[in-house]
Amino acid sequence: MKVAIYTRVSGKSNRQDAANQSLQLVEYCERQGWEYVEYTDRMSGTRADRAEFQRMFEDARLKHFDLVLFWALDRFSREGTLRTLEYLQRLDFFGVAWKSFTEQYLDSTGMFRDAVIAILATIAKQGACAAVRARCCWTATGKARRQDPGSQAHHPGP
Repeated sequence: MKVAIYTRVSGKSNRQDAANQSLQLVEYCERQGWEYVEYTDRMSGTRADRAEFQRMFEDARLKHFDLVLFWALDRFSREGTLRTLEYLQRLDFFGVAWKSFTEQYLDSTGMFRDAVIAILATIAKQGACAAVRARCCWTATGKARRQDPGSQAHHPGP
């Protein structure tokens, strides 16, 4: 079997390293005796224009591999329930299976896959929204302090 390993970290900072995901995914493939090719993006999973993500889908369409293996659903996509399900269904349409390494119940051969994926994709989307809200709050707080350095800028409530 030939496998596409997909790894992703958000942004280009040195705080995250896709190699942490890749190492275990490669070891897993080697234990199974599978051939593999790697696709790695360093940008937010809330965007569809990830270069390696798009290249992986083109290669899936061309049947260059049989399975897409990703670390976790939030590493695959954080675009929300509908978009994430559309990606997985597109892989199904291409005849390519998919599997999450850390969420073993997320496997395209699993009986309850659609229900579990919908729940996890929603959670992933909420996590991305919370991160954006936190950044916006801190940006607004910093802006208030710059405008009036003597004021006590407070973190806005929910």
